[in-house]
Amino acid sequence: MNRPRLRAGLPSTLLCILACGGARQEASLPGPARTASAETHVLTATCRSMSYDGDEMDVITGLSFSLRVVRFHVDETTDVVVAGDPAELTDLAPGKLVRIHYRKTSQGNHADRIEELLDSTEMR
Repeated sequence: MNRPRLRAGLPSTLLCILACGGARQEASLPGPARTASAETHVLTATCRSMSYDGDEMDVITGLSFSLRVVRFHVDETTDVVVAGDPAELTDLAPGKLVRIHYRKTSQGNHADRIEELLDSTEMR
């Protein structure tokens, strides 16, 4: 049986074209600038600290095998809930486990709702 013979360089050329995604690659254009999201995110973390004037709160959360600190902006529109009842930001303290509903804005993370889940003494 006679098979047609391919040129010696043709298979390697085809392999190269397939590996590179085609004979011609388009230049990638930069995407639009990232804007602030109106989407609400939820984070469960441990309260680390709050500023004295009550406009910022730092929490500690786990990420894989490490910990990270996340800062949230808090204002008078932020709902604070402790044991299911409305509360003040000063009712929270370092060591409290909280769930934060927040939005990403151009100024950073803005907390819409902070809910106390457990006190560190309750976890023992």
